[in-house]
Amino acid sequence: VAGFGQATIPLVFVPVVAVSIATYLLALRGAALAILVIAAIGSFLTAMDLGPMPMFFSSTGEQVLFFQVYLVALLVSTLPLALILDQRERHLQELSNSNRLLRSAEQAANVGHWNYRVADGRTYWSEEARRIFHLDPAEEVDFLSALEVFAPEDRDRVMQFTHQVFANGTPFSFEARIPS
Repeated sequence: VAGFGQATIPLVFVPVVAVSIATYLLALRGAALAILVIAAIGSFLTAMDLGPMPMFFSSTGEQVLFFQVYLVALLVSTLPLALILDQRERHLQELSNSNRLLRSAEQAANVGHWNYRVADGRTYWSEEARRIFHLDPAEEVDFLSALEVFAPEDRDRVMQFTHQVFANGTPFSFEARIPS
């Protein structure tokens, strides 16, 4: 209403801000709803010859044409952001579902996974790996401490194996005993 409901200062940029906020908060649904509301209010006010349009256009036809171009510009400027946000939400949902399925599969198979990031020296353990290795879920376990979870007679072999993997950078799989 602020953009079309007054006739002294043309504030047609105000609805753009409202559409952007609605798009950010509600993605495609927000963009569609905001543009629909602006179209309804703007159409009514333009038909009644109210708002800032008569300041610039004398005929109703010119006002309607400008308003249509304005709505198309709103749609064109908002639609890419709405689609990107909608796609992001779908990807986050798919990722969440994949993680849930991975946790379920690991639990059913009684297997876990862990990885070590050389760049920052951090080790990530899946929930099931933490359960198998009797690690506290809240505790961060570094790489050298991680080797302590293996049976003492296997630790040297695991250490040599991991050093070799770090040197070659190849994917790996190994088996080692875990004390119960």
